[in-house]
Amino acid sequence: MNNKILKSEKGLSGIDVGIATVVIVIFVSIITTLSYQIYSVTVQTKRNSEATANITNILENIKGLNYDDVIVQENSKISEVLEKLGAKEIQVDNSNKCYNVKIDGYKITIKIENYRDDIKHDTSLEDVVKQITVKAEYEVTNKQKTLEIKTIITKAV
Repeated sequence: MNNKILKSEKGLSGIDVGIATVVIVIFVSIITTLSYQIYSVTVQTKRNSEATANITNILENIKGLNYDDVIVQENSKISEVLEKLGAKEIQVDNSNKCYNVKIDGYKITIKIENYRDDIKHDTSLEDVVKQITVKAEYEVTNKQKTLEIKTIITKAV
């Protein structure tokens, strides 16, 4: 009779509860990690899409200007375009031939230069092609990201 009491299988033992708790904790941590990774990738994709849209808007608006208006200087047509697109803190850097602006949490640099380097030194060559480089810098999940797009514009002959 005493053997039957000792061998009773009613209820849960401490080992069963411990194993179940460990299994639940492992599954919850895996699910939490996967959820965070999915969220992180979603945010990164969204920020990258917004940066691409900002760069594309800037380039399309600059391409709509006359060739001679695409220059780096204070109160230029490009400054007007940037203000129209919601740019804040427009800074003109004449030494680097670029604009530094902030649009919707993105630090954007717009660099305008002659496409050919030899035009800078030889004034007899005609200035007919300019290269525009737009670079957006932003932070996502505590990491600094950069997106850069280049295009050229040509002077109508």
